[in-house]
Amino acid sequence: MQIRYALFLLFGILPLPVASQAPSAMPLEKEPHHQLLLQNQDVIVFKVKLMPGDTLLLHRHVHDEASMTISNGTTLAIVPGQPPVPQKDVSGTVRFHYAGVVHQIKNTGDRPYYLHESISLLRPQGKVRNFCSAVAEGQPLNCPDPPAKNSAPFISEPQYETEQMRATVIRVQPQQGAPIGEPDRDDLIVAVDKVVATSGSSLAKELNPGDCMWLGHGDKAQLIKNNSAEEARFVIFAFKP
Repeated sequence: MQIRYALFLLFGILPLPVASQAPSAMPLEKEPHHQLLLQNQDVIVFKVKLMPGDTLLLHRHVHDEASMTISNGTTLAIVPGQPPVPQKDVSGTVRFHYAGVVHQIKNTGDRPYYLHESISLLRPQGKVRNFCSAVAEGQPLNCPDPPAKNSAPFISEPQYETEQMRATVIRVQPQQGAPIGEPDRDDLIVAVDKVVATSGSSLAKELNPGDCMWLGHGDKAQLIKNNSAEEARFVIFAFKP
């Protein structure tokens, strides 16, 4: 009897089987929905696609992160130990969060959802300042007044900036263009709508929704053209020297 009682106590204090413990988060680059698009000294850029009902595997962001949506959608943000949070995503929305986030995203809509881009920022970004997007909690918006409608070929809407980078949405009017490229900075350009990049006599480069382009400070300036009958948008992530 004493031996049975001792064995009962022994097995009662053993740890639970591994299968019952919470799974560990994989690195972002190992999450299978993340498709690598571009990598250099400043960024690692991933395209993410979720079919209806699909969920990202639990993963960890080890770098500060910029992201933006390409298509409208409804998702569920899942963070271990917290209630899931429903989200309504709008194309052209840009976000920022610091390193260390562990989460999942589920597509609760009836169409494919694109979170594109997921941009790992390889330099720590420091403090964040809001412009037209409330990415820094507790800070007011500092969004400039928009120009009069149709008074300019394009509208520049700064969203936020860090100590290393500024994110800006550019709205190009139909059949108009917006110049990009500065001699003292590097730019990551992401198309929200279909646009065309041209530079002098070089061949035009078509950018479909979700396509990206890196423009280094030594590269030629570009003109991003909207050849459609509707407004077209793209986002510039401009990296400070």
